[in-house]
Amino acid sequence: MFSLTVQTYMMAVDVALGIILGFLFDVFRALRRVLDGGPTRRPWLDALLDAAFWAIALPLVVLAWGLGNWGQVRAFTLLGLALGLGLYAGLGSPVLLPALTATYRSVGGGVIRLGRGTRRAAGALARAVRRGMAGLRTLVGWLLMPVTRPLRWLLAPLLAPVHRALIAPVAARLRRFVLDPWRRGVPSRRRIAAAWRRWRAAMAAWLGPGKGEPPPPRS
Repeated sequence: MFSLTVQTYMMAVDVALGIILGFLFDVFRALRRVLDGGPTRRPWLDALLDAAFWAIALPLVVLAWGLGNWGQVRAFTLLGLALGLGLYAGLGSPVLLPALTATYRSVGGGVIRLGRGTRRAAGALARAVRRGMAGLRTLVGWLLMPVTRPLRWLLAPLLAPVHRALIAPVAARLRRFVLDPWRRGVPSRRRIAAAWRRWRAAMAAWLGPGKGEPPPPRS
């Protein structure tokens, strides 16, 4: 039999545990109000928050009853727990639950506004960088114009045959076999298969009759 002092200590631990569990329940209840405020009910959110509550509450109960009650669960243990829950439900919950809900909403709104502001700032920075690069490219082109224009005029007779013989046919084939099917909006699998068939047909025509065809199956 424990002394009166020890039993009073155990009772105080149980009351404090009830108050803590009530506050923890309101923490998750306010979070559920904020996250599940839409027109549709989300059962998975309730299950997730309930699991999180019990994942925190059970270790607290085991720790309090193991250290505060020396592993003994008696009638006054449950009475103290119920007294703590009742005290919190009558005195703390009417004040703390709206405060927690308002805090969650203000913090969530601040995070959303911060994300939107960061996104706008990143977009403005990206536009400024693009404009700066375009201006730098224009400036470099204008500064190098006295050199590039005579060089282009001198190399034009040499580059024109290369462009007509190599670059233009390759660009036309790429545009015909790759870009055009994608622009027509054909589904991806059909688009890739059609481009593959065109490429095989073009390679077979370029290699000559019979060279691009696969070998006939053996009978």
